[in-house]
Amino acid sequence: MNTPRISIVMPSLNQGRFLEAALESVLEQDYTDIELIVIDGGSTDESVGILEKHAARIAFFSSEKDSGQSEALNRGFARATGEILGWLNSDDCYRPGALRQVAAAFADPAVKIAMCSHFGMMDADARVFEQKRNLYSGHKKLIRYWSTGGMTINQPSVFFRREVIDGFDPVLDPGLHYAMDYDLWLRITRQHEIHVVDGHWANYRFHEGSKSGRGFDDFAAEWYAVSRRFWGARGSAAWWGNWLHRQLVHNAVRLRYGLPRRLKGIVNG
Repeated sequence: MNTPRISIVMPSLNQGRFLEAALESVLEQDYTDIELIVIDGGSTDESVGILEKHAARIAFFSSEKDSGQSEALNRGFARATGEILGWLNSDDCYRPGALRQVAAAFADPAVKIAMCSHFGMMDADARVFEQKRNLYSGHKKLIRYWSTGGMTINQPSVFFRREVIDGFDPVLDPGLHYAMDYDLWLRITRQHEIHVVDGHWANYRFHEGSKSGRGFDDFAAEWYAVSRRFWGARGSAAWWGNWLHRQLVHNAVRLRYGLPRRLKGIVNG
């Protein structure tokens, strides 16, 4: 099998409790050409010590203050040399054999971005309590996140070729703190469809300290703002079509559930 270099960028900040498991989930893969780049935002916990412990197997790591996850990722992708790119947050983990399966998915040169069909939800103690499905059925449907119960692409489950982001400056919008991945998927899928592979490559950790563990209201506000970027010119037929569709879904949900203001952040922006 062709073994292209796979670069993994790992942003981190004060995730020492989970960092070593995340690192080992990359470094212990049964794949020969992995480039791991860790961009730490100036952690004050045990993170730097953990990174130094594994330094011989990490292609690059730094620990300095940044403006957030998007800036950290941009720094990491700027250093990456792999043909295939992905990112793993430092509280998530890849499953054994994942990167070999990723390489197999990209054996077809026509595949520019690939995602596995399922991912795991795990708790703070790494117990997987639920397997969930990644959903993608086209760029237009992805814009309308409110019709699918939220943004349905689990970020650690996605990999893409370097050429896909070569013209993106920046790769991740540093003004976004929750929906930077959603914005990236929408920008990529304007040109390239996501190739969905049957499999389960990653587990996503849900815990009190994670962004998702603090609730989805902030996510929903950014999802809505990002979605609107892709509605088309304001007042165009496409813009009005998306606005009307959202209003219809929003109102149907409000009627069904008794007018909740946020509905766990899924419908409202």
